Amino acid sequence: MTPASVAFLLESPARGRAALDQLGESLRLHRDDRERRKVTWFDTFDGRLRRADLTLGGVPNGRAVELELASPSGESLSRSRAREVGFAWDLPAGRVRDELAPVAKMRRLLPLVTVDEELTRARVLDAEDKTLVRLALIEGRAGGRSCGTVLRVDPLRGYDREHLAVVAALERITACKPEPLDLAALACAGVGIVPGRDPSRFDVVLDPSARADAAAHTVLKHLLGTIRANEEGLLADTDTEFLHDLRVAVRRTRSVLGELKDVFPAREHRRFAEGFAWLGRQTGPSRDLDVFQLKLRGGESAEPGHAEILALVERRRRRERSAMVRSLRSKRYAKLLADWEAFLDSGRTGDGEAAGQTIREVVEARVRAAHRKLVKRGRALGPDAPAAKLHRVRIQGKKLRYLLDLFGSVFPAGPRKELVRELKRLQDVLGDMNDMQVQESMLASLAVDAPAEPAAVFALGRMAERTRERAERARRRFPKRFLRFDGKKNRAHFAELFGAER
Repeated sequence: MTPASVAFLLESPARGRAALDQLGESLRLHRDDRERRKVTWFDTFDGRLRRADLTLGGVPNGRAVELELASPSGESLSRSRAREVGFAWDLPAGRVRDELAPVAKMRRLLPLVTVDEELTRARVLDAEDKTLVRLALIEGRAGGRSCGTVLRVDPLRGYDREHLAVVAALERITACKPEPLDLAALACAGVGIVPGRDPSRFDVVLDPSARADAAAHTVLKHLLGTIRANEEGLLADTDTEFLHDLRVAVRRTRSVLGELKDVFPAREHRRFAEGFAWLGRQTGPSRDLDVFQLKLRGGESAEPGHAEILALVERRRRRERSAMVRSLRSKRYAKLLADWEAFLDSGRTGDGEAAGQTIREVVEARVRAAHRKLVKRGRALGPDAPAAKLHRVRIQGKKLRYLLDLFGSVFPAGPRKELVRELKRLQDVLGDMNDMQVQESMLASLAVDAPAEPAAVFALGRMAERTRERAERARRRFPKRFLRFDGKKNRAHFAELFGAER
């Protein structure tokens, strides 16, 4: 296996050029002309490429962008030429798109930082002028600040020994240790960006002995931060996940207000519960259309009527988005979040007994109650249970899941993770059924707006039929999945969660 590229981080460009001069005293070194270029590093808003150990750099070339997908250490994986960088599905067919698509999914590739680079390439040659090792001296500046000087050593297949010898020589010359330096991370650090950070990720750790009202405020402040972090991308329609992540934070906020209502002052609780319910209603229709549009994009585009239906959905989506954006730019929305932030910052305590209890005591009681209700409702369902009752089971499962997600740090990690895993599998089945029901209703309403073209009408009918079939398959999976969730093993995990004997 060819060794990975390594690099030396040096204190100045002059030190890098001196290192090349010294290396040339003992080896045949050929330097190419100095090159100036701009490199833009891309990732999704939530750092999906970084978490998948990938970097994507783009260099302008005329009206196109030369893209290179690489490992963080700089090892090139694939290259492509694109007119612009946006969604992975818009890139030209090839390996770059194939590798990016399952990682980025529905998220837009956004520029993280643009670096002005001065690049000096060099090659170590043998007596016959054959290249044995490649080197690159990279001097970068971003935002007027230095991003460091890097001397990178790239191996060539079949010349591992020569690569190791050059690395050892540079280690003596520079008195530095080689490392698999990440140029994208180095550039981001130069302008104060932390690459790979997901602003929507919930990572709050609570003290189980903290007062319930104080712990609830800590959780809710984090969720408010998530709402704020996604506002700009949602309003700009950057990609659909900004709305999704904002709605998840709103639903979690409503869940905390509902499940822990006894820890809040009654008047404020009622006002904010109504306010966030309103916000949920304003953003719901747009999200349903986003989900449906993404589903259509992933479908068979060559099917007759597909393009016409996609156009119908896009027109309706624009209409619903306009209404949603008006709500999010309204005084009502601004006041809701400003008042909510002021309330959370005030540290006001509740007037009920639960406010002064520990968060572990309060959450344990709510988890027990939510679990009992979920199991009772699930056991009461027969094979022909109406959709409304299945929906109530789904909502009850969400309440339990949010309690375990948001306040799970007060419980032992092992059993909690096992419970969440099984609960998620149950929710996936119920969520599929609910999604199909929403889509079937949407298809019926789209049929009213459909153009008088046989292909579009036929395609809507076929989609409705497939939607009903998928809903029925999900319904048939529910009993087996619920029995597993309600099984002996999962009940033992609940006992472990509360520190009880099996």
